[in-house]
Amino acid sequence: MQLKYGAIEMEVFKFLNGDAIDYWIRDQTVILSKVSYFRLLYGSEWILDPAEVMAINRLDDVILNPGGTGTLIEKNLQKVGIFASSESTEISFKNCLNIDLGPDYFIVSFSKGDFDSALDGMMQAPKSERYDACIRIDDVDRFKKKLLDTGAIKELDGKRLSEIWSEAHLGEVEYVSNEADITKEDLAQPNPFRKSPKFKNQNEVRIVFAERSELPERLTVTFQAPPGLISVVEWRGAPVEFIDRPPEELVKQGVEVLAELHKCLSNERKIFDEMRSNTSRDRKIFTDKLQYLWNLYEDKYDKKARDLYRYLRRMGYKSETLDSLYQRPFHPTFQEQAAVELRLLLEIFSQEQLGEAK
Repeated sequence: MQLKYGAIEMEVFKFLNGDAIDYWIRDQTVILSKVSYFRLLYGSEWILDPAEVMAINRLDDVILNPGGTGTLIEKNLQKVGIFASSESTEISFKNCLNIDLGPDYFIVSFSKGDFDSALDGMMQAPKSERYDACIRIDDVDRFKKKLLDTGAIKELDGKRLSEIWSEAHLGEVEYVSNEADITKEDLAQPNPFRKSPKFKNQNEVRIVFAERSELPERLTVTFQAPPGLISVVEWRGAPVEFIDRPPEELVKQGVEVLAELHKCLSNERKIFDEMRSNTSRDRKIFTDKLQYLWNLYEDKYDKKARDLYRYLRRMGYKSETLDSLYQRPFHPTFQEQAAVELRLLLEIFSQEQLGEAK
């Protein structure tokens, strides 16, 4: 998408852990994080947004007639890479989703409004994810310009931020759905300034930098801020300590999830075998069985699998394959690949944390 956000001269607030105040004030340092980092964070859907930037376009129970061309549906399908037309037969689509993750922007976020309203928004987070300190930035547009003009990236041996990006985009977040019905409206587009309404209490203002796939997912940037631009708010909340989960608990959860996943994959193969040997039976009988099978797994175990991976990732155990799969909504097609990768990662974790393979 073409970002068109410019100057926003307003004060903003950044809530953080108390031990990070010196990081901002004394060291004048900020972290820029990729969108994918936020999608794969471990936690509730407050600090974590699995649909961050993502655009979802739906196609439900649609039939394209033979020989039809030029309709809104067909044009939208072509925009997402589906060229569906037939001179003699109908083409049916049922419960289809087109997911566009969009560019993997770098983002840093702040809270807008007066301090009391910003604080009230932060306090909507679960108790375990609330912050206990806050800084104030007098003019977020001025901060953005100073970041571009003076920023130096630690991970790139002090390379100037301006050598990577000539501009940054500043904007207020809209809390609206980023989904569309392909049959009725223009396609939804990935947008770093649009989030689900359930996050509206966050009241975000964001600085967004263009995608740079070759860079690590988090960048430590030092900057030079003039006196008075950034200050500490005289407020303190109750400190919250992150409680590590015992390795034995993680392995147990992993074994449970993998057992259920392998059971589903085995049952799926049995249904396919049954379908091939009973070609005279209505195909819908078998597709309904498959749908029921995977719906049960998704409802009971898919979130457990994703939470397990997010926690392992937080501890440094990462998989590029699972990074890709778990940024997207659940789909049965990818579960065998997910099972292989999750088992390998769990074995490495068990060996290093417990001294044994599981």
